[in-house]
Amino acid sequence: MAKGAGENLIEIQQLARELHEKLKHEFGKELFQMSGNLLLGNCYGKSNRIFLGLNPGGSENDSELCVALEGKNFWDSDSLWPYWKNCKTFVNGANGLHEWMTPATAAFCCPWRTRNKGDLDALNERTGGKLFEYCKCLMGMLVEHHRAHSSSPALTVVAAGRESLYLMARFMGFEWSKRQTYHVGSHTYQWAKVEHNDLLIYQVPHFSRANSCKRLTDCAEWLASDLGL
Repeated sequence: MAKGAGENLIEIQQLARELHEKLKHEFGKELFQMSGNLLLGNCYGKSNRIFLGLNPGGSENDSELCVALEGKNFWDSDSLWPYWKNCKTFVNGANGLHEWMTPATAAFCCPWRTRNKGDLDALNERTGGKLFEYCKCLMGMLVEHHRAHSSSPALTVVAAGRESLYLMARFMGFEWSKRQTYHVGSHTYQWAKVEHNDLLIYQVPHFSRANSCKRLTDCAEWLASDLGL
């Protein structure tokens, strides 16, 4: 019998805590003083939809990994951080998209915080690849939890930024370029549709750098149209 969303949440929270303690024990807690977040929304496993960012940014000084749900989805926040503001523009950029996104699980390809992608790769190297190995374990559990409760054959993932798509492909074991069915734009304003088995992945811009309301709205309208909203 499949576990409920609440039991699945407890399971992935426990796994994240265990992996975090392993990293601190093996490599020193000072390496993880920037902490991290497992989730960035108020839902877990209640739909067949996942929103994935690359990893938490910022510069918090706390060696603990936060695994709790948030009070609201971050795209409904009034935060002035560019990532959150631009994501809010995107989610509200097309009819029906906000409603579609509301029950999605908001998470990360890697829950451990770094200032940028270069620092994330460096942290993985300093752990001898253990960091990404543990991220792969968490993503595997995340996907399975949502497959178990999917209300349709496809599990839909919205991945913010090309690096999120690349890392997801690495963890899930597929070549994203060979699975790509749609692509437009380049650099910051690239979006793509990728299919892999029962996964339907929409890669949208990285919201820290995507400041054009028009381009974000264009992408939102494309996504809403493809989803049939």
